[in-house]
Amino acid sequence: MKENIQASAFLTIITALENQDSGLINEANEKLNTPRKMMRDYQNAVEKLSKEHDVKLKLEKNKKSEEL
Repeated sequence: MKENIQASAFLTIITALENQDSGLINEANEKLNTPRKMMRDYQNAVEKLSKEHDVKLKLEKNKKSEEL
């Protein structure tokens, strides 16, 4: 579901840029709020579970950011 919302938001951004429509940019930002919250909720749940089960999480660096 998150991917569909994000894809829709990015398509809205493209349309907004093509039409120079700041209202559509705002609409796209609103669409992106939902998957952003879903990801935060997921990360918080994983962190909570790891603490409950005494599991240490290893954070890996984003390989794409290292290539830049």
